[in-house]
Amino acid sequence: MNMGIALGRTCSRCGCKRLKSEYTSERARLCNACKMAGKRCYAYKSDVYNRGTASLKGNNGLVAFHYKNGASQLLAVKRTKAYVREGRARMAGRDAIVELYSESELYDYIRERENSLCQLCGNPGILAALITPKERGGKKTPFNMHYVCKECHKALGYSYLHKAAESSFPGTHKRKYRSGYRTLTVYCDASVYEPLLHGVGIVLVENDKATAQAELFHVDKPANSVFGELLAIRYALHVLVGENMRQVVGRQKLVKILTDISYIDTLIRGGGEHPSFREMVRKIKDLMMLAAIRYPRTVFSVTYIGRERNSYYHLAHHTARSWIRREHSRASMPIDQIL
Repeated sequence: MNMGIALGRTCSRCGCKRLKSEYTSERARLCNACKMAGKRCYAYKSDVYNRGTASLKGNNGLVAFHYKNGASQLLAVKRTKAYVREGRARMAGRDAIVELYSESELYDYIRERENSLCQLCGNPGILAALITPKERGGKKTPFNMHYVCKECHKALGYSYLHKAAESSFPGTHKRKYRSGYRTLTVYCDASVYEPLLHGVGIVLVENDKATAQAELFHVDKPANSVFGELLAIRYALHVLVGENMRQVVGRQKLVKILTDISYIDTLIRGGGEHPSFREMVRKIKDLMMLAAIRYPRTVFSVTYIGRERNSYYHLAHHTARSWIRREHSRASMPIDQIL
């Protein structure tokens, strides 16, 4: 491969050496990033990039992203604007965008757009890869993807096996923190009174000061104990993003939510495919996104409690059980009344 052609071109505006695939043509003097920084939209083959997104305001800092498979997710305004400007989605009002390409369709489109040829050396390509890696904020969009051969892909050092350390939830990243930082620990537990009644208890611990809260929920159909534990996590996040907790959570560096589900990471990553947990997992992800936006300086994590089953965890369990015995006679709260 001629790496001089691939990496030797310099943008006349920013002065950076860019890949050949980061220009609209061999005669272009400005790279695509500089064109994207301008106010005008521009065309590349069959796509139009840098469309105006000024009217995309969102609702409380969130925009609904409607996928082609019928699912939807709440994302930050900045992220959804990038999807529209980079050709992955189109606007559908002030607080919603619609996906234009699913992930598999996007790969097929990139291959067809480049006629199955490597954009760097001209040889037959084998895969669609990111131009700007995910570790540096790159997204899977037509603007940020090119078709490359195996040799060019290897030479550029792209590897999907070494991703940036991210949490299981969109919009949140694992940041380094010291043990001396302020930490709020939330212990969650659930108890089933009847197949349709779940009691949840949470204990918030800050500087060895504990506060317990509990609630009784009515579900539409019978569910198992894992569903109850997910419900407890959702209720904990609902409490944390509330206005009355803004001052407490805002001064923390880390908010650690502990659950009794040993495979919580796997469940969150792949639970959206399970029919029993799909809606609950989606709500938890949306709440994590809302928490990350509302408290940008605070790290949120949901982890398995492991050996940390201390008195606070037993207090959460006791709170859930006692709340059921005390409040089962009153009208329980429907799940849809929490975020």
